[in-house]
Amino acid sequence: MTDLLSRPPHTDPDDPRRRARGGAASRWAASVVAGLRGEQERTLAGAAALAAGGAVAAGLLGLMGLALVGWYLADGGAHGSTRDALRAGADLWLVGHGSGVAIGGVPVGVVPLALTVAAGWLVHRLAVRAARTARPTEDDRTVAQAAVTLTGVYLVLAVLTCVLAGTDDVSPGLGRTVLGALLLPGVLGTLGLARGTGRLRPWLDTVPGWVRAVAHGAASTVVGLLVAATALTVVTVLLGTNDAMAVLAGLRLSGGDYAAYAVATALLLPNAVLWAAAYLVGPGFSVGVGTTVSPGVVSLGPVPAFPLLSALPDAGPTPSWLMGLLVVPVVVAALGARRAQLAYGVTAYDSSALRGFGSGVVAGVLTALLTGLAGGALGTGRLVHVGPSVLEVGAAAVASMGLAGLLAGLATAWWQRRSSEPVPQHLTD
Repeated sequence: MTDLLSRPPHTDPDDPRRRARGGAASRWAASVVAGLRGEQERTLAGAAALAAGGAVAAGLLGLMGLALVGWYLADGGAHGSTRDALRAGADLWLVGHGSGVAIGGVPVGVVPLALTVAAGWLVHRLAVRAARTARPTEDDRTVAQAAVTLTGVYLVLAVLTCVLAGTDDVSPGLGRTVLGALLLPGVLGTLGLARGTGRLRPWLDTVPGWVRAVAHGAASTVVGLLVAATALTVVTVLLGTNDAMAVLAGLRLSGGDYAAYAVATALLLPNAVLWAAAYLVGPGFSVGVGTTVSPGVVSLGPVPAFPLLSALPDAGPTPSWLMGLLVVPVVVAALGARRAQLAYGVTAYDSSALRGFGSGVVAGVLTALLTGLAGGALGTGRLVHVGPSVLEVGAAAVASMGLAGLLAGLATAWWQRRSSEPVPQHLTD
């Protein structure tokens, strides 16, 4: 009776299920601690935790240093304090993760995608390095635990940064910070760990061939569209150089301000490329509510005095030849579907048509999602939304790229059947 009163119910220490759960948890915790201490050969979970901390520290310190330099160049440190500059660098790091920020109650939701790309590249590279320097493993469960560790450490540090960097005047969004801090290390970090441990190839080999064919064609299509959009961006920026210089001259900036504008322009160049991609697809983008920039029509009101916006075309009717740019997504979708067909050796008309159509549709969805990341709020009123519309770009991209992929798949199958060259038959399942 005394034993029953002294022990809570259902907590038998000899229960094998309890011992198994406790043993797995304790082994995982011990592996993380041992990896952090660098004992013997570092465990994968410990190395992943170090990689997450290194990615956060490198990103924060880099942007804090950039903010300090900008602060000194702008006004020689006459306004604000060092702490304010460091907090601005932390806010910039959070904005790169999609947090958005409210400045004096005014929402700014546009994400400088150059920061997002840099943060993703950093966490991926450090995850690969961590996996290659840790104890070798071929256990998928170990890789999964390390991925959870990496994502969890990264998320905790991002949330702490968001809480500490917020003030009454400048407040990052905690919910969007959590989402960004989950996606970047959760996807790119996990891929880095799998790549570093050599488990990525076996994972890909388990994917059905038709899925790989569709993914290959969609990726080729999106890359081709982005290349064309980059070329269009470069041309329009060069043509608008004089207008950009006039805008800067009218602002009467100091040397430090010019440097700040140059950095801001560089950080937003990926956004400009995705706006150009939406332009090539057809719907284009907006620079405020009620505005449109597309091959068919340009309707603009007052726009912010930002040099990159000097590349915008003049308002009014557009030349008829600009409608020819709408053929670009059709061509890249056809080339992507053809490339996938040739790489995966499909000759049946039904399979070729379905794979080509699937690659075009997936490419259209990816295009819509990517262009959606490039927009957001730049204030209130007219500037509550700038950038492409996800729904409009998605509808146009899926329709044009899906049809182009379908026709290209059929044409490629016909060409393969008539060609005298041997057709590869691997990966046709």
